[in-house]
Amino acid sequence: MCSPFLYSVLRYTMYTDKTMDWLMSLSLAQLEVVERVLQEKVAEKAEKEKQKRKQLASPPRSDRDVQAIAEMQGLDISGLMREINRR
Repeated sequence: MCSPFLYSVLRYTMYTDKTMDWLMSLSLAQLEVVERVLQEKVAEKAEKEKQKRKQLASPPRSDRDVQAIAEMQGLDISGLMREINRR
């Protein structure tokens, strides 16, 4: 029987024939390796997100910090910063 994690992967990919064919061709040992690698990648991504949130949690100390935070979020606040500096 598959682990709950592997079962969920199979369930969500059932509509992708190539993925299913590939997974079905693997042995149980190979499936366990795939599961372990996926879990490691999920843990790494969670850790990166945690680090990113930790960096954003501290309040900005200057205009450059605010701009850096905005850039990390993919925001362009240059117009807003110009307006603030005018006042």
